[in-house]
Amino acid sequence: MEAKTKSGSEWAGFSNEVLYHVENYAVPQYGDAGSDMAHNYGTEALETQIEKYVGRFKHNARGITEKQRDLLKICHYACILFMKQERLMMDTGSPSFRKRAYTK
Repeated sequence: MEAKTKSGSEWAGFSNEVLYHVENYAVPQYGDAGSDMAHNYGTEALETQIEKYVGRFKHNARGITEKQRDLLKICHYACILFMKQERLMMDTGSPSFRKRAYTK
């Protein structure tokens, strides 16, 4: 999907940063989906990881680069959590999030 708005363009640039983080930091360090710990976490554990990095972000004394990396980690965990919840919903026969949330 191509961005049509300034907000959409901003999101596209940010999501590209998240993708770069996943491909060049998370996967080389922890493994790809299925072989890494994060993808084996339950939803509560993923929520805990997000909370952990939000808390660390608020009190981070390691500098702006690490604060930004923590934001990317939050987004990566949020993606894993979103996809896990989406699979759970689809397994119960529910339509996709997009259909549930944006169809009138």
